[in-house]
Amino acid sequence: MPTPHAQTPTPNNKRGQITPLTRDPSNTPLTRGAGGVCNFPPPTKGVSPPQNQKGTALIVVMVLLTAMTFLGLGAASDSSLQMALARSSQLHHSAHTAALTELNAQIDAINSNPEGQEDPIITALLNQPIQNGTRQIQGGETTNGFTLTTLANLPANAYSINISLEQPNPNASPKSPGFTIEADAPFRFHALQFTSQAQIENTQIRSRQVQAFTYMAPN
Repeated sequence: MPTPHAQTPTPNNKRGQITPLTRDPSNTPLTRGAGGVCNFPPPTKGVSPPQNQKGTALIVVMVLLTAMTFLGLGAASDSSLQMALARSSQLHHSAHTAALTELNAQIDAINSNPEGQEDPIITALLNQPIQNGTRQIQGGETTNGFTLTTLANLPANAYSINISLEQPNPNASPKSPGFTIEADAPFRFHALQFTSQAQIENTQIRSRQVQAFTYMAPN
């Protein structure tokens, strides 16, 4: 029986044998050379951009951030302005409504007098002497025992109301549609007007409204 003897590796790359790969320290592409030797390129490090490119990118980012900041501030300022304008419009409308409410209350008080009874405030006005071509009674002023006061039921401490009753042209004889007054009639029409001014407390917002009307009273 023949005695087996060990096989010795040969430098040749024979079929069925695996040739180990070794790294060649030279900076050459990966190739397979004689004897099964592979040449690997050396490991490369991360490539850093030049310093001037880093500075340019930083400047661009800062410019974009600044622009976005100004855009945000502009949007916030515009929103605040819109809110302020809306608030101001609301307050003006409120003052306008308050002044009209007071005028309506004064006219309703005159119309609520019993038929044939003269209104005491208007009677007091017509008995006033003419001054500077007009007769006038201011709110809170007492004339012939009667005081012109505000009548509208408005929220307390919300408005400051000033009211006045005036006869702008005492010598005029206005005509009322549908009525004819004889020259010798014991009464005539008088052109009068109420003025109401409402101001929002703690603001400079106010509204002034005037209501003209005719009133038939004895001469």
